[in-house]
Amino acid sequence: MGEREAKRERVTRQDLRHDRHTVSLLTDYLVFSPKYRGKVLLGDVAEALEEIIRETCNELDIEIIDMAVNVDHV
Repeated sequence: MGEREAKRERVTRQDLRHDRHTVSLLTDYLVFSPKYRGKVLLGDVAEALEEIIRETCNELDIEIIDMAVNVDHV
């Protein structure tokens, strides 16, 4: 067994997503940035964006593990 396999964590049944016809484990890393990395994600804009992302993910049954809103990217 290689070093890569030794470091890999075991996936449990609770980690898997069960739908009517599929079983899956999807993990993605998403970075959202405004055009030209403009520093516009401040104050109310940052709060509104985070709320929209959380609501959308909730509607799509997507679990957010971690989210950080910075001035030029999320």
